[in-house]
Amino acid sequence: MKTVVMALIGLLSFAATLVLSLYLTGNLSTDALQRVFGQAPPAPIEAAPPDPLAPLVQQVKRRENALQQREQELKRRESQVAQREQELAQLQKRLEDLQKQIDDSLADAEKERKVRLETVASTISVMKPDKAAERLEQLPIEDVAEILHLVKPKERGKIVEAMTSDRAGLILRALQERRL
Repeated sequence: MKTVVMALIGLLSFAATLVLSLYLTGNLSTDALQRVFGQAPPAPIEAAPPDPLAPLVQQVKRRENALQQREQELKRRESQVAQREQELAQLQKRLEDLQKQIDDSLADAEKERKVRLETVASTISVMKPDKAAERLEQLPIEDVAEILHLVKPKERGKIVEAMTSDRAGLILRALQERRL
């Protein structure tokens, strides 16, 4: 029993010391006692003071988002540029093909024209000079000069001699320019 009394005295002295220390610190209240004995919920923890770097962190995040958006826009534009370059290359190839076709067509047309002029020249060369001159009077000067260029010089002279002097002068000038 002595031990029980000693334990009881020790427990009472501990409780008295605890109450006295709570009283001296100003924390002796019903709320504090209820918290000690587990009957009341703990007091809410006060919010931490605001972080002085928080505005800077937010600004950095906003700038990162803006940068990501710009990068996406740049990638989209690069994609568009690549697509346009590919379309441009295709159009250039198509244009080159069309140019080649046009050149071929012009060469073919020039060959046909030469064949026709040679045919007319051979026909004119077998005609009498006055009849040939009469037929050539209806054609443009440049065509007449090309036709006469294909005719033998002796026959050419006879045909030009049969033409009017004005027309003959124009044709001779065209023949001279053609040879240059």
